[in-house]
Amino acid sequence: MGITNHELKYLLNGSFTETTLDKLILMSDQDCKNWNGNPLFRQFTTNVVGTSVGHWKAPKRIREWATSVLMEHLEDQDIERDAAAKRVAAAKADEEAAAARKAAAEKKKADKLAIEMEASAVRDDARRAAKAAAAKEAAADKAALQAFARAANEALARECARKSTNSVASDIYFEGDNLIAFD
Repeated sequence: MGITNHELKYLLNGSFTETTLDKLILMSDQDCKNWNGNPLFRQFTTNVVGTSVGHWKAPKRIREWATSVLMEHLEDQDIERDAAAKRVAAAKADEEAAAARKAAAEKKKADKLAIEMEASAVRDDARRAAKAAAAKEAAADKAALQAFARAANEALARECARKSTNSVASDIYFEGDNLIAFD
């Protein structure tokens, strides 16, 4: 049969390996008869499998028990494998969602920065335009003041010239062609 006392102890404690179960499934009637004298095998057959030792159906029941336990074990492994695959898929989906959220946040931040830079450029352009308009207005005011000052100076000069002509003329008194007085 190839099963050892060590494996029987594990089976009695509820532990097993697939190899041990395979050995029990492959157990022949002769193997069962050979092991009937072993107290561990008798205890295993009675307590775990639930049949009497030496019963003619004992080998069949041992094989059925080992097969059912192995099938349950394999189903549990499949369930665990499926659950693990689902956990991995969920973790991957969470990572992808987190990466997508991070990318969206970075894009939003970049868009906000671009909008701020554009607004800053518009403000800078508006400031430059306002400065240029103020400089142009100041130049126009200066030119107007200079033109006004020039016109005022010319008017004053004409006035002074007229006054000096008048004052010269008014200080000299003629009576006919004769000079009467001179101030």
